Amino acid sequence: MSFRKILFLCLLCVGVSCTKKEPEKTPTAPTILVTIAPYATITEAIAGQTVTIETLIPSTANIHVYEPTPKQVESSIKAKVWFRIDELFEVKMLRFIEEQNPEQKIVNLQEGLNLLPSHDAVSLTPCTHAHYHGAYDLHTWLNPIFVKQQAKTIHDTLVELFPEHEKLYTKNLIKLIQKLTDLNETIAELLAPYQGEAILSSHPAFAYFCKEYDLLQLSVECEGKEPRPKDVEEIFKKAQNYHPRVALLQLGFNNRGAELIAKKLGIPIYTFNPFSRDYFTNMKQLAEHIAQ
Repeated sequence: MSFRKILFLCLLCVGVSCTKKEPEKTPTAPTILVTIAPYATITEAIAGQTVTIETLIPSTANIHVYEPTPKQVESSIKAKVWFRIDELFEVKMLRFIEEQNPEQKIVNLQEGLNLLPSHDAVSLTPCTHAHYHGAYDLHTWLNPIFVKQQAKTIHDTLVELFPEHEKLYTKNLIKLIQKLTDLNETIAELLAPYQGEAILSSHPAFAYFCKEYDLLQLSVECEGKEPRPKDVEEIFKKAQNYHPRVALLQLGFNNRGAELIAKKLGIPIYTFNPFSRDYFTNMKQLAEHIAQ
């Protein structure tokens, strides 16, 4: 379904709902919208039970081609604040949300970060175009140092909206920052012996992770598509020159090309979900996969 049709259905739903007299509802915690599940974890760590957190994108979806359902778009209008990450589909939603709920606060968590270009990986494919979801790599949450900065942005926004909880939010932020510091130190210690080594990825999501821990990302994907059969042998030969430690496949993406090349290389293959809600365990497991 096209995004225009989704918006039309949402407007229709909103229009119908406005004609009905709604029964009085019991006061509930305000809704906070996040685009992906890792930020639900970060927001919950700060806000606790003072808010209700909704995640826009399912954790198993390919975020770069995902289009939200009419129900999701309609539900997003009700949120007090939306913590977004600048994906293309979000840009399409902005105007609709601003028209339906101009009081909703919209916060781009990528602002203020030193973003890397979307092609910041060694491309093993004969691909000369920019990465298909935009000019910049948006997978910033895969670097705990960046998440510290984003957590502070979330904290400041929540304090602005709900000043009565400032003491709680600040206390929780301090704990969260320490937890992120510990995570970073754990990952750095695990990966220190492998600095300068390469990983093979089906989708180039690991630029910030690799930059932080001095690894090299080899990308098999080209503009969201797996390599053509005639290119596999050439990619295999290029990959051999880098001696990658592991191959990382991702849920919701084309993985067959990367899996085939990894098998030819004889390296371990792991499936990693960058959108998992269990952020801290997930990040540690990523480091452990590479270190094995």
